[in-house]
Amino acid sequence: MWILAVFLFQSILNVSSEDLHASLYFINASLQEVVFASTTGALVPCPAEGVPRVTLRWYLATGEEIYDVPGIRHVHPNGTLQIFPFTPSSFNNLIHDNTYYCTAENPSGKIRSQDVHIKAILREAYTVRVEDQKAMRGGAAVFKCIISSPVEAYVSWEKDTVSLVSGRCSFITRWLKDNVQLEMDSRYRNTVVGLLIENTRPSDSGTYVCEVWNAYGNAEVIGSLYVKHGTPKINSAFSEKVVTAGEAVSLMCNVKGTPLPTITWTLDDEPIIKNGNHRISQLITSDGNVVSYLNITNTVVRDGGVYRCTANNSAGVVLYQARINVRGPASIRPMKNITAIAGRDTYIHCRVIGYPYYSIKWYKNSNLIPFNHRQVAFENNGTLKLTDVQKDVDEGEYTCNVLVQPQLSTSQSVHVTVKVPPYIQPFESQRFSIGQRVFIPCVVVSGDLPITITWQKDGRPIPASLGVTIDNIDFTSSLRISNLSLMHNGNYTCIARNDAAAVEHQSQLIVRGKAPKKHLQNGIIRGYQIGFREYSTGGNYQFNIITVDTTGDSEVYTLDNLKKFTQYGVVVQASNRAGTGPSSQEIITTTLEDVPSRPPENVQAAATSPETITISWSTPSKEALNGILQGFRVIFWANLLDGELGEIKNVTTTQPLLELDGLEKYTNYSIQVLAFTRAGDGVRSEQIFVRTKEDVPGPPAGVKAAAASASIVYVSWLPPLKLNGIIRKYTVFCSNPYPMVSSHPIHNALVIW
Repeated sequence: MWILAVFLFQSILNVSSEDLHASLYFINASLQEVVFASTTGALVPCPAEGVPRVTLRWYLATGEEIYDVPGIRHVHPNGTLQIFPFTPSSFNNLIHDNTYYCTAENPSGKIRSQDVHIKAILREAYTVRVEDQKAMRGGAAVFKCIISSPVEAYVSWEKDTVSLVSGRCSFITRWLKDNVQLEMDSRYRNTVVGLLIENTRPSDSGTYVCEVWNAYGNAEVIGSLYVKHGTPKINSAFSEKVVTAGEAVSLMCNVKGTPLPTITWTLDDEPIIKNGNHRISQLITSDGNVVSYLNITNTVVRDGGVYRCTANNSAGVVLYQARINVRGPASIRPMKNITAIAGRDTYIHCRVIGYPYYSIKWYKNSNLIPFNHRQVAFENNGTLKLTDVQKDVDEGEYTCNVLVQPQLSTSQSVHVTVKVPPYIQPFESQRFSIGQRVFIPCVVVSGDLPITITWQKDGRPIPASLGVTIDNIDFTSSLRISNLSLMHNGNYTCIARNDAAAVEHQSQLIVRGKAPKKHLQNGIIRGYQIGFREYSTGGNYQFNIITVDTTGDSEVYTLDNLKKFTQYGVVVQASNRAGTGPSSQEIITTTLEDVPSRPPENVQAAATSPETITISWSTPSKEALNGILQGFRVIFWANLLDGELGEIKNVTTTQPLLELDGLEKYTNYSIQVLAFTRAGDGVRSEQIFVRTKEDVPGPPAGVKAAAASASIVYVSWLPPLKLNGIIRKYTVFCSNPYPMVSSHPIHNALVIW
C-alpha cells in the first residue's frame, strides 16, 4: 500500500513587521516550517517589495548561498524557491531536509527572514514485517514490527485479533487474553526493538498482529509465537551392566521435550533391527514425557556393545549411551575402512563383543600405539584418536588386538586413507582506477586432485552482467576484467573444493572514482558528496551524506565505523559553486567478515556415561556472528586430582550439539565453546564443569597372598590404578579347594582361613 504524508503550508517566513511605507519590506509574515511529499515537490515564495526593485536570495542556515541544481532545486526570478519531485533513492539531507532563510536587498538596505525548515516526506510503497518467533520456555521473546523509517505513523499490536497496543510511534502495550485484559507486570515490556515478553510460558503461544497506519492508509501483518521446552532432556535411562547369554534385557530412555521427541536406538552406531528377539515400544506419560523401551528376549554374545538412544525434535537432539556386556567368547565386530582429512582429528573404533577380555591394543606396522604425541589409545573402550592427521605418517593399516585369554588374542585391521584439503596461496586486496584492466589469480598450491575452483562476489555468484571473465586451468583460476567500473567494487572470494574439503580466500577490489569529464564539470569541482546506505533487515535504506573536498582528478575516501559483514550501497555527487550535480550509479558492496563478537549462548553439558559427555548450545545472533558461520569449536580438558590440567583438546562441529567420547571415567572436565567464521575464532563461552559418570573400578594392583598357617592365608593389595569412582568395598574370590566369596570393607588386607 502507499502512505502519503501531506502537510499544510503554514509558515514560510516569520519576520518582524515592517513599516509598509519603508523602502524595503516583506509584504506578509509566515510560519517556520514547510513539509511536503516527495511526489509533489514544494514551492516556497519569498515575496518582498521595495523601491527600487529588490534582489531576492536564498541561503542555507549555515550562511552558504544556494544555487540551482538542475531538476532538483531552483530559485525563480521572483524569489520563489522550488524543490522538484524526486524518488526515494534520490533523497538528499542537504536539499530535502534542511533549514533555509531568504534575504531581500536593494540600495536602501537588506533584510533577512527567520529560519524556515524545509522537510520532505517520502511517498513509497513499503512492507511491514513481523517475523515468526520461537522461544524457549522461561526465556524471552521479542516481536519486531519492522517498518520503513520515513513512515512516522501510528503503530499498534494485537494478539489473536484482540487489540493490545495503540499509540504514536512508540509501542505502548496492553495485553488481553480471551478478551480479558491482563495485569501488566515485569514479564511484558516495550523496548526500543519491539514487543518483549520475558519468562515465556506455553500460554504465551499465539498469533500477534503489527498494524501501521497514518491519515492515508494502514497495513498489518501477522506473526506467531511458539513457546517450546527447548532441546529434549533425558530424565532417566539404563545403565551399564553385565548379563549372561540367554538372559532377557530391557533398556529404557525417559525423555521430555516439546513437541514430543522421536526416539531411535542404535548398537555400536548401527540401527537396531526390530525382529522377534528385539522389540522397541514407547508410551507417553501423564506428564508428557516419552518413555521408549528396547527389549531383548534372549540375549546372545553379539548383542553386547554400546547402546545409544537418540531423542530428536524440532528444538534439538539429545543422546545417551551405555555399554551392555554379554558373557561369552570375546571378538571384534568387522571394521570399515576410514577416510581421514589432513589437519583434522579422526577416531577409529574397535567394537568388542563378548565378556570378559583382558586388554585392547592398537598397532600400526607392528608398532604398538602410541608411538607419537598425536596418538591416543583408549584401552577401556577400544577407541583410537589421531590428532592433526598427517598423510605421510598416518595413512595406512591399523590393527586392533584384543587379548581374550592370557595366551589367546583376536584382531581386526582397518585401512585409513588420508585426503589433503586444498590450500590457496594468499592474494592481497588491490586498488585500481576506473577504465583499467584487472587480473586476479587464485593458485591452489597443495591438496589432492581433482580440484574444482569457483568465484563469488560479496558472497554470491558473480553475475554475467559484470563482464568478468573466469579462466580455470588445472589447479589455478583467474579473474579478468577488461574495463573496470565502480560496479566492480567488492569482495571477491576464490573457493577451492576437492574430496577432502572446501576452502576459500577473500580479497577486496577497490575501484577509485574519477572526477567528471571536463566538459561535464560546468565549473571548478570543489568537492564531493558521498551517500551510503545499509541494505539489511532493520536498515532504513536512507542515504547518509558525507561531504569531502577535492584533492585531484582521482579520489579515494574510506568509510569507517560501518557494520561488519553488511551490504552497503554507495553513490557519489560532484559539486561546484553552482551546486551539486547528479548522482553516480549506485554500487553495492559488502564489508569484510570478522570473528564472532559473542560466544555461543545457553551452553549445557551432561555426562551420559563414564566416558561420554553431551554438550549443546545456541548459535550467537546474526548481528554477533559478523560473517558466515563455519562451525563451532568445543575446547575441553581434564581437571586432575593432583591439581594439574590435562591436555587441552578441541573438537570442531557444524551443529550446535556434540558428544565427547573416549573420556576418562569419573573425571571432572572443563568445557568452553566458540563459534568461528572465515575470519577466525570468536569469543569463548564461560567455563562449565562436568564430571563423567562412575564405572566399575580397574583391577586391584599388587595382589599378594602368603600362608600364615595350614588354615590361614594373608591377602593384600593396592588400590586400582584407575579408580573410576569412589571405592566402597573389595570382594575377594577364593575358589580352591572350595569356592568362597568374601566382601570386605575398604581395607587393603584380609585374612582367609
